[in-house]
Amino acid sequence: MTVRGGISSHASIWMRGSGKPSVTCVQNIGIDPKARQLLCVDTGGKVTEGDDITIDGTNGLVFFGQCPTIAAKQEEEYLTLLNWARKYKVMNVLANADSVDSVNEAFSFGADGIGIFRTESMFLASGRLELTRFILLTDNESERAAALTRLLELQRDDLVNVFRAVGDRDVVLRMLDVSLQSAMPISADSNYSKIVENLCSDLNISKEECEKRINALLEPNPLLGVRGCRLAFIQPYFASMQARAIARRYFKNFDEKSCDVQLIEATLIVRREGCKVNTKILLPIAFSDREVDRILPLVTEAIAETCAQQVVVSDFKDFKLDIEFGVDIANPRACLKADKFGRNKNLGFMSIDTDSLTELVFGITKEQSTRYIVSFKATVVFYVCIQLSLLS
Repeated sequence: MTVRGGISSHASIWMRGSGKPSVTCVQNIGIDPKARQLLCVDTGGKVTEGDDITIDGTNGLVFFGQCPTIAAKQEEEYLTLLNWARKYKVMNVLANADSVDSVNEAFSFGADGIGIFRTESMFLASGRLELTRFILLTDNESERAAALTRLLELQRDDLVNVFRAVGDRDVVLRMLDVSLQSAMPISADSNYSKIVENLCSDLNISKEECEKRINALLEPNPLLGVRGCRLAFIQPYFASMQARAIARRYFKNFDEKSCDVQLIEATLIVRREGCKVNTKILLPIAFSDREVDRILPLVTEAIAETCAQQVVVSDFKDFKLDIEFGVDIANPRACLKADKFGRNKNLGFMSIDTDSLTELVFGITKEQSTRYIVSFKATVVFYVCIQLSLLS
């Protein structure tokens, strides 16, 4: 439940992907961060951190306490309609996912494959977030390499389970696309002091130094900050250490080669088990074909070396892995350069990120859009803007 946002905000998107309900843009709720409470303006009710609430995402209702619930299920009529449609469809319908559970749920609803598998949770989920923070904040190269080795072993195991769930269907793996500050603790969090204390102990530095390093990674506008392909350029040590940890060797001055070696190891494992695994890799948030030209050769070389070195199993000595690469069109400049991306013989597809494009073109964030739409929906201004965007 959020007091801002809308049907396309991150809260809604992540909850839908998790199979959970959400209610966004609740206007009659106030937040008291110091008391850790939600205040209902209409009824005067209070909800303290840790209290139970029940959310009805269909009708947009929130109830105090736990209400009796039943598990959602697919109606027989819905399944019949899908089966009819499959006989006549001319294109596949792919789903987005970020976990094995969301993959299985997508297939239960009739998805033909996974259009984007988000790998961010493999860096930010519990048990991995601590390693990610350490990797970003430490200045000890050997300790960073050891932490990254452990992190990527966990990622490889995660991806093996994902590939097993996908089976012979298509899956597009999107490389890390998140701002670095997403991994950092926020001072407003109730457990901020404890997190910083643990980091100081792990890094063997003072609190002042720890907070200095954390603040150095914060950005005024993460949406337009160090994300996607920029990550390999702005933070080269992170990418090179990633390659070293996975490929079992140190690639000096091989900054971006790391990008997908752990994805390839997982692919080889399940290929050995008999799964076809139609893996594709998406390069996120590129704004120039030169970015792709610099990163792609290094990634493809890493794939070839991983297979040749028998990183996973010895019976893949002469195995060649054909991976199709694509680019994420997520900003207006990438749209203008789409012809150059299309002429790149090493790219097999493009993914149009309409979510990010809508934000950047209209200058409205997902979290704030509902407020503007409600204000403008009865006016000609917003109607004309929408019509012009559709016509163009």
